[in-house]
Amino acid sequence: MSALFGNNTDAQGETQRAYRTVNEQYSKPDTCVDTDKAIKNISDKIVSERKKLSLKLYDGLYIEALESKKREYQNLFATYGCKEIIENIKLLETGITQTKYAIKSEQQVIPKNEIDQKIYIALGGIVLLVGLYIVINKK
Repeated sequence: MSALFGNNTDAQGETQRAYRTVNEQYSKPDTCVDTDKAIKNISDKIVSERKKLSLKLYDGLYIEALESKKREYQNLFATYGCKEIIENIKLLETGITQTKYAIKSEQQVIPKNEIDQKIYIALGGIVLLVGLYIVINKK
């Protein structure tokens, strides 16, 4: 009887081996950002493996295992509300970047403004001295 189901056992073994390989390659991520990166990496790997599959280099068990792992991580991503967390992180990073650029712009403008300010003070001083000279000489 086991001879009749020998191929089925081999197929199960191959499937288990594919899933084991994927589980060894992709450990459970700790954070939402890691989960997002893992989903992207697995998606990229699936595309790469599908190209190999189209060249008939092997069967699709490994891709099936990758897709299963991707669904698992997508469920984690949804369960922990990672979309909102990552959006908040990106907003915070954008705010930090904009603040840095604003500071840099201000630092570039300040020296120019200081030069202009010194010029205006010097001109004001000259006008004041000329005015004082005119007032003194009229008396």
